Amino acid sequence: MVPFDPQISSDRVDITDDLGARIATFTGTLSGGQGTVTWPKGTTVDVTRKYSAQVYAVKDGIQLLTFPVSLSFTGCGDIRDQIIKEYNDNKIVDRVTGQLYVPACTDFTQDKHSTNFQFAELNTSTYNTNPNSWAILRDILFTGLEAIRHLNGDQTLGISSGYRNPVLNINTPNSDKLKSRHMFGDAVDIRTGSDPIAWQTLHDFAVGADINGCVEPHAISTYDHLHVEWPGQASLTDARHCQVGWAQ
Repeated sequence: MVPFDPQISSDRVDITDDLGARIATFTGTLSGGQGTVTWPKGTTVDVTRKYSAQVYAVKDGIQLLTFPVSLSFTGCGDIRDQIIKEYNDNKIVDRVTGQLYVPACTDFTQDKHSTNFQFAELNTSTYNTNPNSWAILRDILFTGLEAIRHLNGDQTLGISSGYRNPVLNINTPNSDKLKSRHMFGDAVDIRTGSDPIAWQTLHDFAVGADINGCVEPHAISTYDHLHVEWPGQASLTDARHCQVGWAQ
């Protein structure tokens, strides 16, 4: 902050980390020598680093001495910071939007569940034994699972995999390393006990009009489990975004 002067503006702000690396440059927004420095949308940060901004002030077209502005970045303050860092480090891509995906603190839950499916059974991440465990579990996942269960005579469905953090997913055989919907909280693997009939039955329910899911071919999943997902859908009636060759 500098004394107010209506002739002072800013033409640039640089954000640097505590190692001196510049991670972003953007047009400043100072007016009269006062203003707010806002992180540019999409800026990737490392929660283990500290950051500052260098504001380049201009008066009558002449650049004045620059002055630093302290920035604070507290992150989530728990294990979510480490999980989010995995998304940043591994450049996870949302297949629906084609954009890199980095979850916000508010995308995680510690207790989301439905009548027949509990948080603990769907949180299959590396960190699921942490006392303060978190996972990304979208509402559509529970809605879809409950619908499949109901069509299957309300029989119990066993879950072999739900939410996965990126490092776990990358090390999971046959997974889509950087795009798997297990990392987005809208995919699940339902145990079928290597039974082709059980697999086909759940498959037909999952791709039907009532459930509107996308099912991975058994050539990938085998009959060991049925992988079903609802990429980018908010409800079972939304348009599907299935991969080429997947049942829909």
